[in-house]
Amino acid sequence: MLGALSNIGPGRLFAMLGIGGSLIGLFIFLAMRISAPTMSLLYGDLAVSDSSEIVSRLEAQAVPYEIRANGAQIYVPKDQVLRLRLTMAQEGVP
Repeated sequence: MLGALSNIGPGRLFAMLGIGGSLIGLFIFLAMRISAPTMSLLYGDLAVSDSSEIVSRLEAQAVPYEIRANGAQIYVPKDQVLRLRLTMAQEGVP
């Protein structure tokens, strides 16, 4: 086994290791991407104060979120949008 590896040469061996590492990295990236929830717009065109209040309530409920457009848009997992809108409306937010 070691004799076969030494016959390959260091350049090809490093190339094989690099390609193998890249493939492993690609598989990890794809697995993480597939398992990440699809985000959907909860609220858009928000003032910074409204965004801050909504984010604090999302954090209190342990809901993952993304802030986009300099804080004017808040995205949450797609399957939670309607429930969160109803909950926020009941609480008078925003």
